[in-house]
Amino acid sequence: MIVRSGQATLLPIQYLRGVAAMMVVYHHAGSQIPAFEPFLPGSFGSLGVDIFFVISGFIMYITTAGSVITPGEFMMRRIIRVAPLYWLLTCLMCLLWLIFPGFFKTLSVTTSTFFQSLFFIPHYSRAFPDSIFPLLVPGWTLNYEMFFYALFALALFLPKNYLLPAVAAPMLGLVFLGATFSPIDSAMLSTYTSPLLLEFTSGVLLGKIWANQQKGFSTVVGVFLFFSGWFFLAYNSLHPAAKYLHILGATLIVAGSLNVDFLRWKNDLLRIVGDASYSIYLSHIFTLGVCRVAWVRLFDTDSNGFNAIVFAVAVMVICIVVGVVVYRYVENPLTRYLTRRYSVQLNQSGVRSV
Repeated sequence: MIVRSGQATLLPIQYLRGVAAMMVVYHHAGSQIPAFEPFLPGSFGSLGVDIFFVISGFIMYITTAGSVITPGEFMMRRIIRVAPLYWLLTCLMCLLWLIFPGFFKTLSVTTSTFFQSLFFIPHYSRAFPDSIFPLLVPGWTLNYEMFFYALFALALFLPKNYLLPAVAAPMLGLVFLGATFSPIDSAMLSTYTSPLLLEFTSGVLLGKIWANQQKGFSTVVGVFLFFSGWFFLAYNSLHPAAKYLHILGATLIVAGSLNVDFLRWKNDLLRIVGDASYSIYLSHIFTLGVCRVAWVRLFDTDSNGFNAIVFAVAVMVICIVVGVVVYRYVENPLTRYLTRRYSVQLNQSGVRSV
């Protein structure tokens, strides 16, 4: 059996990364100007995170299934990929907060929240007391990502045949505990027993199915799964009490996209947005802050649907442009440099680099 990780085959995943990032941008754009909020309902946009989590589980499996990689190597590569840009932007945010206190509407920094944010330790936000957010708010998802990476790394100690159950069993157990003892006051326990963990598990399951099959679903089935997933996400955004539909929806979208031929067509814009999705995701809070200040000073902020839509479209385009710039001139060079540096250290120590 082969791992079908060719560029054309996985273009839909890259496109989905870009779409998910822009959903989150839209979600936060709607709350920038209070008068525009009624015209920019953002609950659907927040579900882009669910797609990210399923994709993460999928990618982690297929990129390790066909190679021999130690748990230490895996964790180091994930840290290099995820942490440097996040650390850089978190420090930049704190610096701007010190110099321009009014730039961020709700930011409140202490020594403990600073270091908890940097080291991916879930904690309740001082600015949003009921929410478990780091200083750079989009980084809350990285608390889940790093926990998943750590669990996945531990599973790599076992033979590959046991990788899926080694990841799925503790995830399911933790979610069961969370459901049993909910509500949980502890930020860490609340995070590490959240149903969102199931999205990583479903992604790993999709990765295993994909890596061990010679032929995917038919296009008809793929289209059905893909659009059914979007339906479930839309329904969940309108009915938040419908538990676990967001997990099912995100899983179906990813599964269906891999088998929809028209999503494999090359589109340079979607590919660029997908490549820069992580930079867009982390930097858009800065961009939205600047756009909000500029809009309030230059344009009409009255309750007006047309102005709200123009604002949303404009800031989303600007967030893409800024994110692509950050990706090309900060994230990508930094990741490449650290990867090369780490590879050299591995080779010098006699440990195989992958």
